[in-house]
Amino acid sequence: MSKTQLASMFIGANHNLYDGVEKASGVYSRYGNIVHITDGKTDQILAIATAKNVLDNEHHASLKDNIDTFDIELIGEQNYDEHLLKGNRLIIPAENEGEMVEFVINEVEDIRGHSKLFDVKAYASYLDLQKAKAIKPFTRTGTAREHMFHALADTEFEVGLTESAREITISFENYTNPYEYLKRIAREFELELNFRVVHNGLFVTNRVVDAVVSIGDFRGREVTFGKDLQEIRRLEAGDIYTALIGLGPEREGGSRLEVLVEDLDALRRWGRPEHDPKHLIGVYEPQSEREDMTLSQLRQYTKTELDKRKNSVINYEISFLDLENLIGDDAKKIRKGDTIRIKDTYFTPHLYVEARVLDVKRNAVVPAQKEFILGDFVEYDAETIHDLYTYVKRELTKKAGIQMLLEYAEPKKVESDTAPTIKDGENPVWVDTSKTPNVAHVVNNGEWVKMTPTTPEEVNAYSKKQVDDKTEQALKDAKAFAENADNIKEGIIDVGAIPLRTSITGARLEWDGVNGLVQYDMQGNPVSWLDLDANAHFANAFLSGRIEALEGYFGKNKNVTIGDDGLTIKRPDGVTWMQNGLVQQDYTVSSFDPHDMTQAVYDFEGNYNKFSMFGENASFYRGQAYTIVGKGGYVDQRESDKGWSVKFTRYEFIHSARYLYIGYRKASNSLNARHSSMIYEGSERLYFEQHERGGTPTFAPIIIDLGTPTNERRSVELRIGMNRGDTTDIDDFVGFRINRVYLTDFV
Repeated sequence: MSKTQLASMFIGANHNLYDGVEKASGVYSRYGNIVHITDGKTDQILAIATAKNVLDNEHHASLKDNIDTFDIELIGEQNYDEHLLKGNRLIIPAENEGEMVEFVINEVEDIRGHSKLFDVKAYASYLDLQKAKAIKPFTRTGTAREHMFHALADTEFEVGLTESAREITISFENYTNPYEYLKRIAREFELELNFRVVHNGLFVTNRVVDAVVSIGDFRGREVTFGKDLQEIRRLEAGDIYTALIGLGPEREGGSRLEVLVEDLDALRRWGRPEHDPKHLIGVYEPQSEREDMTLSQLRQYTKTELDKRKNSVINYEISFLDLENLIGDDAKKIRKGDTIRIKDTYFTPHLYVEARVLDVKRNAVVPAQKEFILGDFVEYDAETIHDLYTYVKRELTKKAGIQMLLEYAEPKKVESDTAPTIKDGENPVWVDTSKTPNVAHVVNNGEWVKMTPTTPEEVNAYSKKQVDDKTEQALKDAKAFAENADNIKEGIIDVGAIPLRTSITGARLEWDGVNGLVQYDMQGNPVSWLDLDANAHFANAFLSGRIEALEGYFGKNKNVTIGDDGLTIKRPDGVTWMQNGLVQQDYTVSSFDPHDMTQAVYDFEGNYNKFSMFGENASFYRGQAYTIVGKGGYVDQRESDKGWSVKFTRYEFIHSARYLYIGYRKASNSLNARHSSMIYEGSERLYFEQHERGGTPTFAPIIIDLGTPTNERRSVELRIGMNRGDTTDIDDFVGFRINRVYLTDFV
């Protein structure tokens, strides 16, 4: 068996499958030592390069610069020489066991000297999204997931995990591409993109894009001087500003929002001359094209930027050992995006730094060869650690040694008008400077909690205003009693603008020439009134007679209204459901009868016999696998531009609800071959799911988000896809049935 045949058995197989493959002597090795070379069009494995074939390699992945490349130098005159071509792909092991990374060969240098060598440069396959399609200018409002569906439609990639439920409007004035659209989504929603490939052991099955709050995690990794920290340098530099003028995106007509944000503490520290310091001022334009940006949002963006520029920039150059692969300690693993802690008590004062891994350069064959570049440094100080220790001791009534808190150094204090973003793990002590007095807060159960009370209510006392109000009301009551006593003696009850007390609780009726007749509760809140324009304001009305009115609405959202056009009801998404008592609704989904189905074609010595691709069998639809993929004399009827699939039927409906539900149930049978179910609307694929051989689990409902209802007719195709390699037995088939098809607003 050749190396190529051996490798093509499994990508990511167990170690023993590669016992026959040569590996570099003395090198920590696993299946991942093998670099798979695949066909750029079919993904079929063409050849492999083992550790012994590799002279040098480097996988460079950077969060900061969006770099993801793989360079490899290989020995020539091997069975892979002819396959090292531009456009073919390389699959290498990722840092985590069992995961793979895919690259596209971009440059191949054939070097001939004393021996033949290849210098191959490749880029991450997801960068081909820049050329996947051209997206016309548009304006669209939606969640991050909805935007990503639009960006990745009709590409090889699909939407994975998204960690945002916000809705944001995104506009492009010029043509763009899926990759730029994804980067824009990440920037607007403050997320990070994670591209990954999924394999089934034979080849790549899915290419997925996640949008997460933060790539990486804090795994408890701490680098300590004298242990794995080899060298550290602290560098202070930066262009400092004490105030910024924020300019919003240019609006239609050329106008722009403008706001000045200043920091008085920074002015006192950096401004000069000392007796009358002047601002160090600059101009900042947020990287956003949102014309609907508000003044408050612009102020927040500008303040966030000023927080970055008001202090000198401190950087660290740090050298440390990768103990995960040097000594095989999984607890010491570090990945791109991870947060680590650095401690050096030989610094004066003691140095505690938290940093993020922004850049990784690694050897895909020898895992111990790895280089990290750190960024997003947060410096901690011992004073804050001791302050927090005192607070924790008081609140939790626990004994905790100073040394323990030093081991888990908490961030220094942050003084600002707005609360910092709460992160997983450690958070700073936030001193709120927006109010007087300035009060320190800590994070407790995911919320900022004051460390000391600041209002009378928090200690069950009256505020100054409450005391003044009660005093004023007592004076008013005394005057009213005296005046009304005189009026009653004369037989006249004329209260003018004086309240009539109706209850010893304080509830009253009051008349004046501005508000009319007003009823107040015991707390002094108006609960009902008749104003001077004859408008009645009541919380509830219980009437036994008839109500006559010109128009009105029910509920704060005004979705149910009554007027000259009769009864109108709107859905929560703004679509009119009932107009003048008539309902715009058709939840029926109909299939063509008979089915609009791809025909199977059998070639018998030039005579073509046609018949339905799927027929009924034991309450299931069944189509022979050979008739679908074109084996055993059958003609391949799959459509390549629709995922190599055949059409089962077409459904038509009025788009009157949000979701289309198709109850797809597979036949449980070992001969039910691996296949996929797809939904297409024209040339756009709305849905894709892969189903493994055997038909389990049997129920795999198809649920499609159709977007906001338009009440227009739409038509979609249910298609069945299959690869030729998924069937080798003439008895293989694809079996399924459709339990039900309907539209719904709830899933």
